[in-house]
Amino acid sequence: TTIPEDYPVNRILAGITITITDNDLEDNGNVTSAYVSQNSYNNTFGIVVTYEDGSVTAEIILHKPLDREEVPQYTFEITAVDGGSPPRNSTATVVVVVTDVNDNNPIFTSLDYAFQIQEDHPIGSVVGIVTAQDADEGINQQVKYTILSTSPLPSPFMLNDATGALTTVSVLSRSISTRYTLNIVAEDGGDPRLNGTSVISVLLLQPEIVTFQLDGKGFALGAQSTRVSANSFKQDVGLFANGPFSTSA
Repeated sequence: TTIPEDYPVNRILAGITITITDNDLEDNGNVTSAYVSQNSYNNTFGIVVTYEDGSVTAEIILHKPLDREEVPQYTFEITAVDGGSPPRNSTATVVVVVTDVNDNNPIFTSLDYAFQIQEDHPIGSVVGIVTAQDADEGINQQVKYTILSTSPLPSPFMLNDATGALTTVSVLSRSISTRYTLNIVAEDGGDPRLNGTSVISVLLLQPEIVTFQLDGKGFALGAQSTRVSANSFKQDVGLFANGPFSTSA
């Protein structure tokens, strides 16, 4: 049978009624007891037994709260014993499948995210990606991301509601702000909808500046220290052809 994980404790499971009979005569045909014989779930389930005219009707009752995220399925046996000598018994296997209820909030992988991006990056650049996880399943597990607020405004960022990717939607400028703070939320698709929150901090960096340095033998390019002669530089690049540079010997 199938029951939701928020099924009330001390309630009989609907849809399961086990009738136990014995075709023998007199005491040999009387069912004297029935019980849960194999239960490795700390007595989560029990049975309510009704004796009538030598037969037994057994109904399953829930003794403890369920949690699908911990145990999604229970399998146990009910044993019935007759009054013969020696007594004989029989077993029936019961399978209880626990279905999901939206009882878990989405949780971000970090309470706060710190991203950096150079202010000269083009519109549409990915600044970073946030992720939230939900322990439920199905639609209860599906998460959508939203920006709740941005400081300062206007916000130059957009958060993809499906992927959690934060991208730029306008030109970045350190003259407007060097740092942005975004409050974000991840909301699942369950009923009721549950959510979790986090904070993104974005630091705008100055662009990398490529410089040419003239030494006694040629040019050094930026941090890579790529050296070229003045003649080669004029021939290959065509820059500063008439500039005040001289070829070293």
